[in-house]
Amino acid sequence: MNILIFKNDRVGDLIHHSSTINNIKKNFVNSKIFVVCSRYNYSIAKNYKFIDELIISDGQSAISLYVKYFKYFKKKFEFTFILDGKKTSILTSLFVKTNVRATLCYKKEKKIFGFKINVFRPSLIILKLFFDYFLFSDENYKNTDISYQSLYLKLLKKCNLKIFYKQNLYTLQDSEKKNYINIKTKLNLNYKFCIFHIDEKMAKFSTDNVNSIDFLIKELSKKIKVIVTTGIFEFKYSDYFFNRYKNYNYNDLLINHFNESDRIVIIKKMPVDLLAYFLNESQGNISFHAGPIVNISAALNKNIIDIIQKHKFDELGRWIPLISKYKRYSFEKMNKIIENF
Repeated sequence: MNILIFKNDRVGDLIHHSSTINNIKKNFVNSKIFVVCSRYNYSIAKNYKFIDELIISDGQSAISLYVKYFKYFKKKFEFTFILDGKKTSILTSLFVKTNVRATLCYKKEKKIFGFKINVFRPSLIILKLFFDYFLFSDENYKNTDISYQSLYLKLLKKCNLKIFYKQNLYTLQDSEKKNYINIKTKLNLNYKFCIFHIDEKMAKFSTDNVNSIDFLIKELSKKIKVIVTTGIFEFKYSDYFFNRYKNYNYNDLLINHFNESDRIVIIKKMPVDLLAYFLNESQGNISFHAGPIVNISAALNKNIIDIIQKHKFDELGRWIPLISKYKRYSFEKMNKIIENF
């Protein structure tokens, strides 16, 4: 039996719904699971034992994707699941021979010429013509009952599948263990430390917000060593922090000799599987709801601390992992984070 799953998005999103994919495999142990992934989440997807074949999308159109990977899409599938809500995934799935299609349908209210109307993705026509099972997700963020993990698990139940797992899944990769020990030794991480992740999500923060973050890092360093990590993309305010604290590209730490004893150190652009070792041994992982930080930490049962602008609470609340040691703070209450260490 062949099963096709579309998960063509980011690293954190894939880990967030890893239990959904694993539950599908557990229901059909002898099936062959094909996953359409992105060039971003491929590095994680390739390590999941419950995925048998990967189809790597690089952002092309539905027709281009179908033509490029025709040797896979021409197969007959028992189930096709859309787990990313992307238009390309929805359209590509329509060309696939499958007995069952299942998806979430995202409903959003928009104003057009002053009138409020509901817009659906996929459209109601496509939904009713091509999909056998579906659930609606209300994208009005004031609806705080929505949890994406819960909705996808409910979708599996609607397809008469059993639920075996609800927790995020991630396995530390042996290929990065030696590198972690190497860097850990050079940074003298023999004592407790925490991770503080900074990335492009800071782009819309005010200068006051950034000053408050800097103050928090300094206060934390009085109690525990702070390892500041960055995402793979350049971002606003990066120089602000790089000019204040010692910072290293992870490759330099691997190759060169260091004996770093500062209480605050920045490590730049670590690959996810190396970063995971730091998350696994830290006392707490702080970020601005960075997908890999939150979702890997949930998989490893580590303490998660989110710093979120208050007006984003409802929107990001639907992305909280169902099983996790999760806390969140607004900028107004950020100083309370110190009490966790």
